Amino acid sequence: MFGNSNDEKINLLRITLSQVISGFRGLTGIILAGDDVLAGLEGMKVRHDLDINLSDLGPWTEVQMNTLHLIASQGIKIKGIDGITRAIELFVPAKKR
Repeated sequence: MFGNSNDEKINLLRITLSQVISGFRGLTGIILAGDDVLAGLEGMKVRHDLDINLSDLGPWTEVQMNTLHLIASQGIKIKGIDGITRAIELFVPAKKR
């Protein structure tokens, strides 16, 4: 869904942390921002020999792209006709389109 080479790039990702999931306390969230967050994180993992899986840290509670801005429990902001097309691609199964 997110992160394939054909997908629009994620430029903001908010991950909510809980002590139960992450195994530590003191942090409630992580915000990653940039032109291509997922590619940047992959580069950082390789350069610093990190073994991090974003889905293991906690739920993605905010995702922003050029055409969409999703915030968990709040809604979705669609930017233009491209955003509508993108939302349909993400949320409507291909066999039902």
